[in-house]
Amino acid sequence: MQKIITKYFENWNSHNVEALSSLFDEKITLKDWDISAHGIDQVTEANQKIFISAPKIRAEIIDISFNEKYTYANLIIHIDDDIKLNVIDVIKIRNGKIVSLSAYRQ
Repeated sequence: MQKIITKYFENWNSHNVEALSSLFDEKITLKDWDISAHGIDQVTEANQKIFISAPKIRAEIIDISFNEKYTYANLIIHIDDDIKLNVIDVIKIRNGKIVSLSAYRQ
């Protein structure tokens, strides 16, 4: 699980949509305060739109914890050089693929 999460954040920070989608289950769901996407195509497209609208966006990991079902990531999302958001990601992995991502703005 930890290896998948590490790859997820590496690919997200490098804006590598193709590598991100390889980590996603076909029926993945993504929810945050602005987005709700279902299925690998919609979630991949949603990530691409984020990267286009905020070309400097990156996630700074403060800490990560795991249990049997979920990963909880405490993050600072750097939108650009000046704008930062505190966010908690809740990620569910099943059969080696990410099946859900929920991001909560603090």
